[in-house]
Amino acid sequence: GYVLAQPKFFLLKQDFGGNDSRELIWDVEANDYEQKAMESYSVPFYKPGEEADRRPMPINAAYEVAKDRVEGQIARKRISENPAEFIKKFAAQTCTFWFIVETKKKSVVIGGMALLMLFLAGVGIYKAKQNGRDTFPVLLVLLYFHLLYAIILAFARYSFPLYPTLLIFVGYAIDNALTNRHNSRNLHANRSLTENSLSG
Repeated sequence: GYVLAQPKFFLLKQDFGGNDSRELIWDVEANDYEQKAMESYSVPFYKPGEEADRRPMPINAAYEVAKDRVEGQIARKRISENPAEFIKKFAAQTCTFWFIVETKKKSVVIGGMALLMLFLAGVGIYKAKQNGRDTFPVLLVLLYFHLLYAIILAFARYSFPLYPTLLIFVGYAIDNALTNRHNSRNLHANRSLTENSLSG
């Protein structure tokens, strides 16, 4: 359910009889929404937790296909009927892909770290491209992850698989800066030696 699984503040109130009240819900969990959606199509929904249904999760292709079909139908219906809300959701989650949206403190700390890493990785990618390295495949993967999860449900933890790749370019940027600094110092030292030898 690439639209069912979304933050509670973007869920639309729906009576599951085919009519939407088009009001925003602020006090409902995504799992509860998805459960009602599945039950409205006579598809069982299993959720973890102490108060959850104790029946084992069915592990079979038929169940997953049925669940995906229902979620796809609801998702397409909601996107076509509420394009503005979908665009708002997409725009918000494009940003929250790198942030933890729980508390302001967590958002600032985690978001600040992410922005620093993104900046350094961007410098590394730029320097790598300057040195003739092909960075397009990496940029394509980053863009794919970012846009895909912005459509589904963007949480900061979903960006974590990209961090090892980003760290490579962060390291490249730092190494490039240190190398340039070292070369600059050597150049300055050589100039000083040359000037001293000429003056002597």
